[in-house]
Amino acid sequence: IEKAFKDKKIIITEKNIKKINCKVPNNVIKIIKLHGSWELTDTLIFTLEQEGKGLYFEFRDYLKNKLDNKIVCFIGYSASDFDIYPVLYEVNFKKVYWLIKANNESNNRIEKILKKRPGYYFSCSGDIKVIYNKITNKKLTLKKSRECKELIDFLSRRLNISQKYLLVAKIFFILLKVDKTIDILHYALRNLYEEKSFKKNKNEFIHLLAGSYNQKGNLIKAHRYYKRYLEQVEAAHIESEKLFDANLTLVSSYIMMGNLNEAKNKIEE
Repeated sequence: IEKAFKDKKIIITEKNIKKINCKVPNNVIKIIKLHGSWELTDTLIFTLEQEGKGLYFEFRDYLKNKLDNKIVCFIGYSASDFDIYPVLYEVNFKKVYWLIKANNESNNRIEKILKKRPGYYFSCSGDIKVIYNKITNKKLTLKKSRECKELIDFLSRRLNISQKYLLVAKIFFILLKVDKTIDILHYALRNLYEEKSFKKNKNEFIHLLAGSYNQKGNLIKAHRYYKRYLEQVEAAHIESEKLFDANLTLVSSYIMMGNLNEAKNKIEE
């Protein structure tokens, strides 16, 4: 999508938000990457800890002021975060188009935004490449390469069984195949518990499982596994920085569920 519009549009990321020329005409279509860009991988936001750092002022201000009374199309945004969604909820869009994957569960957060203003909710059974092909009149294809096979062979030799499961789960998570990620992680938790290597990586499995449920919008299950992750970190006496992050994640989870008293109590601890 970015490449299809690169000559006409402005792509907004953390890297260039401060350089935006506010005098750009309002009728110029802009692409806003809410959680970063693949071309600038250090801008990507995947985890609840990253969301917990808050939305930088310039981006929050832009969303509030520049999207008001505009026609907006959301592509692949689940509204499951707690840093951007509250800002978008208050924006008075002129019209909203929301495109999600057809196999996604009903999303109450999206429905709340659409109830406030004229909007349309579309589901797409295919991949984002379908949209790209329609826009550019080109066919986007995936090509196999020898380098890819060599990398897979290398990893197969170097990784133990639990690392392989964790790597595959992370790949599906990055590809937004969250259901696949959850299936893999649950299988690993059920069947690899006797593996010595699994015991060392168990925290990572639980943490990724929590993040996957959060991405899916199942905040109750996400909270359950974030809490379990904190318990595992505390029991293992892991370094203080990771313990702090685990506590911060749990606080963020309480906030997302609207349980502000529990969040306050956890902060005071």
